[in-house]
Formats: sequence, C-alpha cells, structure tokens
Amino acid sequence: MIWLSSAGRSLLRNKLRTIFTILSLIIGSASFFSMFLLSELAPRSIENSAKLLLGGDVLVQSYLKPLQSNIVNDIFQDMGEIDSHSSSYVGQSMVQSKNKTTSVILKGIDTKTYPYYGENQYPGIRSLQANEVLLADNAADRLQVKVGEKIWLPSASDGSLHEYKVKGLVLNVQESYGDADIFGAAYLPLNEAANLLNAPAGSTNEILIHWKAGTPKTSWQAELEKHLPSATLTDTKERTDESLAQAKTLLLLLQLFSLLALGISALTVSNTMKQAMSTRMRDIAVMKAIGVRSRSFAGTFLTEGILIGTIGTITGIVTGLLVSTWLTSYVGKMLAIPLSWEFSWKVTIVTFAVGMLMALISTWIPLKGMLIVSPMQLLLEGNHQIPSYRVRFWKRGLLLLLISLVVAFYLQKTLFLGSTESISSRVVLSFLGILLIIILVSIFVKVCSSAFSFIFRVVGSMRKLISPRWFIPFHNLSSGRKRYGLLALILSVGVASAVSSELFADNLTQSVSQQLETEAKGNLLITSSLVESEAVKEAFQSLDIKKWTEGVQMNGLLSSINGSEATSLFQQKSDGNKFFASNKLSIEGVDPSLASRSYSIIGGRDLIEDDSSHKTALLLEDYQQLGIKTGDTVEVTMGEKKIPFKIVGFFESGFVKTVGMRTTKDILSKYGAPNRVMFSIDGGTLTTGLLSELNGVLPASAMAYSVSSTASESLNSMIRMISVFFS
Repeated sequence: MIWLSSAGRSLLRNKLRTIFTILSLIIGSASFFSMFLLSELAPRSIENSAKLLLGGDVLVQSYLKPLQSNIVNDIFQDMGEIDSHSSSYVGQSMVQSKNKTTSVILKGIDTKTYPYYGENQYPGIRSLQANEVLLADNAADRLQVKVGEKIWLPSASDGSLHEYKVKGLVLNVQESYGDADIFGAAYLPLNEAANLLNAPAGSTNEILIHWKAGTPKTSWQAELEKHLPSATLTDTKERTDESLAQAKTLLLLLQLFSLLALGISALTVSNTMKQAMSTRMRDIAVMKAIGVRSRSFAGTFLTEGILIGTIGTITGIVTGLLVSTWLTSYVGKMLAIPLSWEFSWKVTIVTFAVGMLMALISTWIPLKGMLIVSPMQLLLEGNHQIPSYRVRFWKRGLLLLLISLVVAFYLQKTLFLGSTESISSRVVLSFLGILLIIILVSIFVKVCSSAFSFIFRVVGSMRKLISPRWFIPFHNLSSGRKRYGLLALILSVGVASAVSSELFADNLTQSVSQQLETEAKGNLLITSSLVESEAVKEAFQSLDIKKWTEGVQMNGLLSSINGSEATSLFQQKSDGNKFFASNKLSIEGVDPSLASRSYSIIGGRDLIEDDSSHKTALLLEDYQQLGIKTGDTVEVTMGEKKIPFKIVGFFESGFVKTVGMRTTKDILSKYGAPNRVMFSIDGGTLTTGLLSELNGVLPASAMAYSVSSTASESLNSMIRMISVFFS
C-alpha cells in the first residue's frame, strides 16, 4: 500500500506528463489490439465467405476467346455434375453522369441466376430492368451519383448514349476483369450489356457454375479443361487464396504500423520514468546513504510503471474495440471482401500482457541505472542525471531474441497467410527472418548514428573558434554526440520518408497526367457518334474554340500472329500479367501528314503518308513479349471482319496503356468502320469551366471529360494511402 500511495502521489504531481504518457500508451495498445484482431479476423472471414467472393462453385473466364452460349449449353448438359450455370459478358466502357465522365467495367449478367451465392450484395438484382443498372460503390463515388440518379453509357455499335437509372450500390464485390478494383463495375442485364459492347450474339466470357451436392473437384476439372482449353477455371479455394494474397500486404503494413506505435509508447514511458527518477535523485541518495534498501524505493517506481501500464493498456483495449469495428468495415470495403467483426479473448489477453510487459521493461531500464548510483558521489557533485546502465552483451542478445520471438509470433499469421505450414514452422521461419532484419537495421543505425556523431564532434571542436554565446550549445552537441547522432538519424529517416512519399505521389500523378495529355494532344477529350461529329464542331464554334484535333478510335481483337492463333501466346503470358489477360486491342487512327506525334517510336519506323493506302500498323512495345517483330503480320478482328496488318514499328509504352495499335486514319475508317469520333482540345487553365460549358452544348451522343482527372483519380486513392502510411 505504501508503494501504491507513493506512486499515485508521484503521478498526480506531474499531471500533464502523466496524461501524455498514458495517452501514448493508449494509442500504442489500441493500435496493437485493433491490428492484431484484424489479422485474426481477416483470414477467417475470407475463408468463411469464399463462395460469396466467387459467387458460385466455379468461375469460368474466357476473355481471350469468348464462348458461345449454345456450345456451352451442349457441353454442360453432358456433364451430370453441373446443376446449373449463369452466363455473363464483361468489357470496359466510358460512363457519364451529370457530374463526371470516367471509365467503368461493364458486366452483363443473367439477373435470374447471378450470383448463386451472395445475392444480398446486389440490391434488387432479381428485378433489375433493361433501363436500370447496379453500380459498385467506388464507381458511384467517382461518378458522384446516388441511388435513383441517372448515368449514360455509349453504344459501341452506333455511338449513341443510352440512359440508365442507378437501382442500387454493390458493396464488397471484387471483379477480376482488368482493373475493376480501380475503375469499379456496372451491372446490367446480359442482353443489354452485350448490345452496348457490340458483342456477337450469344457471346459469353464469364460463366458461374453451380454443382450438384457432393461433387468432388477431381471429377470435373479435367473434363472442363478438355472442353474449354482457352478458359481459366477458378474455384472457391483459388479465389480465397487470391483474396488472402491481396489482404496480406495491407495487413502486414497495418501490423508494422502498430509495432511502430507500440515502440513509440515504450520510449515515452521510459523517458517519463527517467525524468521522474531524476527529479528525486537527491532524496534517493539520502535514503541509500542511511541504509534504506534499494528494493524499497525501486518498488515505488515499478508500481508507478504498473499503474501507467494498467490504465493505458486497459483504456487502449477499450479504444481498440471501438476502432477495430470501424477498421474492419473500412478494410473490408477497401479490399472488397466481406469482413465480419467479432470479439477475441486471445487478442485481448495478449494485448494486455504485451502492454504490461512493455511498461515494466520501459520502467526497469532507467531504474537499473539509478540503482547503481553512488549516494556520496551524487551528494558531492549534485548530479541529477541517471547514469546509463550498460547492459551486458549476452543480455542484449537475449533481449534481441525475445523481441524477435514476440514480433514473429505477432506477424507469423500474416506473413504466411493462406499457407498450410504448421504454426511452429511459421513462427520459426518468421523469427529467423525478423532476427536477420533487426540485425541489419541495427548495423545500419549504428553506422549512420556514428557518422552523425562524428559530425557533431567536428561541430563541437569549433566551439573555441566562434562567438562565446555559441560555446555552450556547441559544447553540448560534442559531449552528447552519441545521443544527438541517434536523434539526428531518427529525424532524417522521418523527414526523408515524409518528403519522398509525397514526392512519389505527386510525381506519379503528374507523370500519368502528362503522358495522357501528350497522347491526347490536349487536356480535354470529347467523344461523339460519327453521325453527330458536325454538331460537335458547331458546339466548339459557339464557345469560340478555334483549334482542335480530330481522330478515330475503335476496339478490336488481336486474333492471330503470322497465321497462328494468338490465344495460346496470350495464355502463356497472362499468368501474373493483367495486360495479357485479354486480347482486346484499342486502335487509334493517325494522320501521317501531321509533323508532330503524340508517341515515341522505339523500334522499326513510324507511319508515313504512303501507309494510307496499305494495311500497315504500329504496335505497343509490350506486344514484343509475344514474339512479334517488325515485318510480321497480325490479324485483327474489327466487328465482323478480320483484317491483316503488317507491323512496321513499335511505340513506347507509358504508365497507363491507352492505345495498343496505331494505323492510318484512312485505313481504320475504310476497314474498321468506326462509329465514334474523338476530339481533343487544350483548355489551358480554364479546363473546369470549359468542361462544364461543353457538356451543356454538346449533342446527345457526345461526352466531354478531363484526360488527367479521369485516369489519375482512379489511382489517387491508392497512391495517397501508401503516401500517408509512409509519411
């Protein structure tokens, strides 16, 4: 009771310092609790909701070679294990609202059967009408639309805009087509989406399969692969592994953040206890001089540390309970995974134990230094600094091993997320990796802090050469050079992280914007149906816009290379590379008579005026990975026709791949018969106002949008999240 009352009085005498210390410990404990709980809940939630993530028992994806529904029906009828299947068609399209124009992944679905699991994630899907659409919440955010409002989608067949009412918002659903996680998805009835994307009648590139009860995997995989050689098959386990792999990086970053917060809390507690001890050093020296045993006053400080640890840790756990409910929902939305929150005694007990252990160790380290103080030396010299306690090498090693083991236990589940390794194997492997990292970081810190220490020593040696008013600061820098060297290193790392992350975010966004504006020859794009192109020009004149660039673009499919089907080559490269997951080709018509180009040639030659009478083309440099060379012939499917093009060169690939092939405008108009025309203008600094005016006067089939904002806004949230974390 004496120790308790003495510790209480000490804490109350320095209320501000005590509150600050407890607050630091609350933040550290709350971070540790919420991140630890999330790392426990996420894998369990993902595994429990595997069927919801997939939507069925098996997903068949055939983006490289769309399937025909009648052929699929015949195949599946012969397979007795299949209870039913649901066909879909997926593509990408522009989308317009009253506030924004951007890109979206367009998915046509069978509203009566899609999906087999997780129907509640698609509000009103069973009664979805032809003039209605379901929007993913991230797509709705970018379009700035709410349920009940209208959006417009262009038809790839005639270029006209079709109006749809937003019936509902789809939450925590992750599509695997293209960059659906960035752009978001829009769900329409199958026939409606197929018409907009100008897909051949009966086409499907995604199929959900529902098995009869008790069907083992070995009985269907080989048969499906035999009948659908160009398709990719994904079952619930594979989708679970994909989701776990995606969650792993984010969870690991969050857990490292919690360890950082906990480490800062430990330093704060240690510094607070050191200050509390230093203010009472003379009293302690007197007590030691008259024979009071060290454990008597040591118990007071340990009790003080226990009080701080208990209050801070318990309050931190309570705070973590509140934070974790929000964090679980937020992370689930970010990863498009249905995460569910639940309380865990394991996490609570471990957090309390770690918090108390940290408070005790942070108190004991300065306390150990105080116990070795000579009372006579203290009284004679009037020293109020606790001497540094030099821990023996073997004790440092044990402490290092203990920290590595605790961190390994904390991170092992996330590091081996989805692994079948036993917990002992995971802990051992994590322990060895973390121990190595800590040793390397320690060496780095030692070398860098020594370098800063040397600098402070040099600075201190100049104290006799400068004005006397600077003598004491320079002297202090020199005498405490080791401590100041470590502080300088910490400050350097912090500033470097904050500045570099901000520069990375700004430069990446700016680079994307510059690339897109260079390729578009302006910062505003206007797309319109071909039949209303003259009306668009009249709208330009009404706004006194005198200069613009006109071009044509359309989509095709890269069907064959030198007479051989390209599908197999795409399949070989598609593993781990989304670019080759589809053989869709965005084709741009170029006017070869113009002197300036919006692209750079990196192989072969550029298009010339003579190419306007020949079927020649340029390809994006990425296609060289398929073995395509200058002089090769590629066959491109445009609409119902297959057109052979001779490749004369390759153009440089930017961060965002907007165009895959370029040919002359005359050839594209003659053989491709594009139905939409594109205009680009340079709005300068008046982009926002001009964009609003354009959308007010353009014909019904036209859409105007900012080049940079449409593409970069999709990346900004991801870039900013990474930037803020490192800052």
